[in-house]
Amino acid sequence: MAAPTPRQGLGVWAPELNAKVASAQQALAFLDELSSQLQDVKAQLSLKLAGSYVREGALEKQQHRLAQLWKDRAEHSGHRLDAQLAYSGDTPARQRFRIRGLDQQSLQASGQETLVFSLNGAPRHTMSLRIEAGLPPAALAGRFNRALVPAGIQVSPNAQGQLDYFTVPESQWPQVRDSLAIKGDGKRFPTGQFARVRAEPEPAIIDPGAWELDGPSGLRQALPQIVRAAQQSDAARAEVLRSLADAEHSLSRPETAGDVAAVRAFAQSFEEQTRTANYPILSAVSPSLLGLPRYRIDSLLALP
Repeated sequence: MAAPTPRQGLGVWAPELNAKVASAQQALAFLDELSSQLQDVKAQLSLKLAGSYVREGALEKQQHRLAQLWKDRAEHSGHRLDAQLAYSGDTPARQRFRIRGLDQQSLQASGQETLVFSLNGAPRHTMSLRIEAGLPPAALAGRFNRALVPAGIQVSPNAQGQLDYFTVPESQWPQVRDSLAIKGDGKRFPTGQFARVRAEPEPAIIDPGAWELDGPSGLRQALPQIVRAAQQSDAARAEVLRSLADAEHSLSRPETAGDVAAVRAFAQSFEEQTRTANYPILSAVSPSLLGLPRYRIDSLLALP
């Protein structure tokens, strides 16, 4: 099924909407390729599990292709699909992670404490918050989110109301992973010097590079990952299509005299974005320019 693309014209296409559609198109292209490769690997893997003939090296070759595609997920999906294949819409995908020592149990125990966070060992850029025993999860989340704004770190209660995962934009994850440090008052964290903490990323929904497909045990371990990833890919695809449909709906309005200025603004924005754009971006954006109705162009040219 082809993705819907805006049909009512560039005249009302603001740069922000253009960027949204472009990233959605990239995400959709990535999901289509991912689904295709997952099905290919699943078919070969199922044959091998059943004892049927599989051409030598075929499964390993497909595994390598899938591992490379997954490695390039962030760039090829327009930075809108995270490691769980959740679509982030207008904002960059985020990495979920845990901080050892900052779980729900430890946060609601041990009395009052001031926690001070630092990135890259820079004392001038510290972030601090006060926590107390028994503080409700929503109040705890609010304090963390206010304090950690400079680092782009957020936390929110899960479906059970527990604080288990922090999140950060994927582009900032390496910095957080490698340099986040905390000091406290000696209750949950030691006082005095900053201590590096262990930030543990949430396992990705799929890890094809780690599969060992030379035996039945490895094949059986890989198969559930493939099934879950295929299901989530379908769900993400539906979400992306809804986003594109919303973009198309927002463009469905009569032309106005202001469209001429909007067309010029879009043309300038598009030129700037594509001057240095790579192939994945261009291949995703190009379909959005197809199918522009002639009546739309004629009406725009007729404006004074």
